[in-house]
Order: sequence, then structure tokens, then C-alpha cells
Amino acid sequence: MAFAITDTGIQIQTLEEIKAEWNAFFQAEYGEGFKLGEGSIGAKFVGIASEREALYQQLFQSLVSFIDPNNATGSMLDILCLLTNTIRQGPIKSKSSNFLATGIPGVVINTGRQFQNVINGSFWNVLDGPFVIGGGGTIAITAEANEAGPFEFLASGSSEWAITLGTPNWTAVEATADIDPEDVGRLQEANVLLRTRRKDELLVNGNDLDGIRAEVLRLTGVTLARTFENQNPIVVVDGIPGGAFEVVVEGGDDDAIAAAIFDNKPPGAEAFGSTNVFVTDSQGDLKPIGFTRPSDVDMWLLITCDTTGAEGALPPNAEQVVLETALAYGNENFNTPGYDVVPPAFIGSIFAALRDEQGKDSVTSVVVLASYDNGAGVAPAYPVGFPAPGAGVDPYVATTKNIEIRERADFDSLQIGVTIT
Repeated sequence: MAFAITDTGIQIQTLEEIKAEWNAFFQAEYGEGFKLGEGSIGAKFVGIASEREALYQQLFQSLVSFIDPNNATGSMLDILCLLTNTIRQGPIKSKSSNFLATGIPGVVINTGRQFQNVINGSFWNVLDGPFVIGGGGTIAITAEANEAGPFEFLASGSSEWAITLGTPNWTAVEATADIDPEDVGRLQEANVLLRTRRKDELLVNGNDLDGIRAEVLRLTGVTLARTFENQNPIVVVDGIPGGAFEVVVEGGDDDAIAAAIFDNKPPGAEAFGSTNVFVTDSQGDLKPIGFTRPSDVDMWLLITCDTTGAEGALPPNAEQVVLETALAYGNENFNTPGYDVVPPAFIGSIFAALRDEQGKDSVTSVVVLASYDNGAGVAPAYPVGFPAPGAGVDPYVATTKNIEIRERADFDSLQIGVTIT
């Protein structure tokens, strides 16, 4: 087989095929008397030259394959992605305002003071200071991870956090709620994620919802975007006027979002939303562009696992395993505007998390009930056998909890109850 470019790609040779070609060349050039036997100078030359040529063929094949974004990596992939104006996303630090500092009233906590999560070892720096501890001995503070990456935390007591670079009389810090998914940082975008995003951004062609969404998602700071439209020209649907569309977006700059929507929206279609920004068109006229920031709906989960008759053994920290599994599943599957929460959907992941090393189930049944507090700010009513419902509090149910298009379910470890019987 010859080294060649074919319709299916680069065809390279095996080492033996290359050696055979060199042998044939020398015999044709110098005759049958040219010594190519084992141990001869000719054989040694052929061996060295063949190995180098095999490496060159492999290198050429690799270079050609890198023309395909599905095969390219690193800087070569970055160059190919620039053809569609797709740029690799850089690293981002985790940031959260869900911290509470405790100490002597009047103590000032400046920007740059540091504390550590003793569970995962991450260091966090106080941000947007100074903060002054109030008369009650506490103050809510904002902090940012010291390094970029997906550093997360669950709500916890002060024993899980330690002050490492503090201020006299600042005695403790704790997390009052889990870090919000949209505030979790990231490392530099991996090749596989960049390839996927490049394909998504190929949809940026204007005049359709996919193109608008893809363009908004390209903006710095945007963590999610979802588009909705009302195709009925007369009737209002889901609060959207007739013939209009709405972009629900988290993160990013208001002006940049409005410009991206304006540049890609269909002519004559209204960009509807609760946030309105005026964009100047090519003729110097101001055009109102609307979009919406999603509101969080606090979700509460009550999970009951029964071990009666189970073959497998429960892990010693079974309750924590169930809690973290449910929290991760909720954030991964229902933390999107308009996605209804389906309690039974959690069951499979909980069963899987509780299986022992032999793959045996350690529970025989799992019941997941969900509720939202309807703004009451307290735990919802428990089912039969638990405390009676409070005023304005929604009871726990196993049926789907409806989430409107401008809302998204918000899960927190403090709002998940686990019982194992």
C-alpha cells in the first residue's frame, strides 16, 4: 500500500511496507548485488530511514486530522474555532454572598481577608469589603475562591470553615446557604466542551430563536439562556404579547444582552421582557429591547428511604449521600427556567447512590415529595404524621410542581429532609 491522500483521508504505510519500498529502490538503482542482508550497512540505513519516514507519515496524518475540529486539540482547536468566532472560555473563580461572619460588634473585615473550607481545602478571599460587624455580632459577607475552578460548598456550621487570614475579634464564618449553581467557577474550557459549544454557535444565523439564544450565550458572564415565543398574533400566551418572543437569561451585562438580541431578532418581532434596554439602530433611532432575569423558586424535598428486606448494606453516611445525590440531581436537571420539578425523577439516582460494592440495593423503596414555600420563607407542611400546615404554606406532594417560564427551581441542602427507616 502506498502513502497517499485518498477520498477518505490520509493513507499511511506500515513500517514493513516502507522498508520494502526502500529495498526495492536500492535494488533498482544499484542492482541485485547491493547488499541488504541482515547486519549489512544497507540494511541498517534502510531501518533508520524507514523509521524516520514512518514518524513523518504519522505526523503528517496528525496535522491533517487537526484540520477537523472534532480531532483538533489545544491551540490548533482554538485557531479552527476562530473561523466561527468561537473563543475558548477562560477560567473563572467561584463567588458567593452566602457567608455570615461572626465577631465583636464594630469589627471591620476588609477585602482580602481569607478563610478556608476545611472539607475541600479551598481558600476564599473576602470581596467587596469593608464589612462592619453589626450590633447583633454578625454581618453577611461576600467572598471569592482564591483559585479558579468549580469550588462548591453546602450550607454548614462554622466548624467546616476556618479563618486563615483574619482580623482581631472576627471569630467565625459560616455558609448560610449552598453556593448557587450560577456562581460556581470553572477551569479553562476543556477541548470536548469547546467542540460542543462551537457546534451550538454554528446556529448563530439570526432571525430564529436558536440563533438568538446562541448569540446571548456567547456573552461574557452569561450562564444560561432560554427563549420562548408566542406565535399567536392576537392572544397573550404565558404573559408574552402576540407575535413577540422572550429571552430569559442569567448573568451578563444588560447592554450587551440587549445588543445581541437586537442584532439577531426577526424584523418586526417584539423582544418582550421585564428588563428593557434601548438600543440605537443603524438610522440613529432608539429601539426598546426586552429580556427577563429568572426568579428563583425555593424547592423543598422530603425523602424517605425504606430498608426493609434490602439485600445490600447502607453506607455509614447514608443520609448525607441521599441529600447530596438529590441536590446534585435537582441542580443538573431542574435548574432551568420553565422546567417543572418531577419528584419521582429523583428516585433512580438515589437507588444508584445507595447500592453497595456488589451492586445490591440497600433500600427497597424511595419516596420523594416536593413543595415550594409560596413566599412564606419557612419549611412547608409535612405529610400525614408530621406537623400541620402553616398559613400560606404549600404541602409536600409526589406530583409535578409547576415552574413558570420566568422561574427556575432553586435547591439547597438546608431544604432537603432525609429519613431512612
